[in-house]
Amino acid sequence: MDEQDRVRQYLRLFGECFDVLSKWVKRALIVLVIMLILIQGALHIKPVRPYLSPVYKLDGIPVKERDVRDWKE
Repeated sequence: MDEQDRVRQYLRLFGECFDVLSKWVKRALIVLVIMLILIQGALHIKPVRPYLSPVYKLDGIPVKERDVRDWKE
């Protein structure tokens, strides 16, 4: 087997590997986008929100502007 045959064989293997990996990457991207859409939709449901977002538990009472002006003085 000469060098050109080995190069052709490596190029064929690279092409096959590239095809398989590109299919997996496309599938993973589609799954991630679907998961993002589902989780964003689930965040609009109030009873589910505390389980999905730890930040939601940190929400407190809104601050009134009048009180903020008092802090500056």
